Amino acid sequence: MQYRRWSHPALGVVVGGPFGFGTGGPMAHAWLVNPLSRTLEILALEGSRWALLTTFASDTKVRAVPCDAIEIDLKLLWPEA
Repeated sequence: MQYRRWSHPALGVVVGGPFGFGTGGPMAHAWLVNPLSRTLEILALEGSRWALLTTFASDTKVRAVPCDAIEIDLKLLWPEA
């Protein structure tokens, strides 16, 4: 896995909340949305560190863990040029 520090994403989406949804466990994933660079970064908690799983960019349609049953059209997140 790749580790790095992030500086001020435009939006951080907590997927699962601090106690999880029905699992009783801690949050395991986070999404960082940056409308300026038009990217969505997916992170997973590994031990006590966040690891970058993947980065999606531009106007793609994605299925991102842990909500990969739902297709998300990224172009709906970005402001008009």
